[in-house]
Amino acid sequence: MHLINAHNFLEHLACHDLKKKESLLTTDADFRLQHRLMQCLSDSGVQDINFQNLFSTDKEQFDTECADLVEKLLHQKSYDLARKFSALCKLQADQITIRQVSVTLYIIIFVEKLC
Repeated sequence: MHLINAHNFLEHLACHDLKKKESLLTTDADFRLQHRLMQCLSDSGVQDINFQNLFSTDKEQFDTECADLVEKLLHQKSYDLARKFSALCKLQADQITIRQVSVTLYIIIFVEKLC
């Protein structure tokens, strides 16, 4: 499933008329968090998403997929987006700040050596 298709799917779920007690999957399904996560990722360019883990009711699988996605955002140097995504997933964001400072210091040191 491509990112845009998943985003449209989640948007449809969020707009679905829950007053009728109907759901596309189950009556207890709540995909609001996944919808917000996909909104966060929609413009990031991250496409390698394991939707099975992202929609999993197993907290460990969900957390692992979220951590993997944060790592992909960090690889792209999308630090603010990684912080926002981590907050939604309730993951610690300390490693994001550490990575951002480390990369910035590395760049400063590298530039100073060139001068």
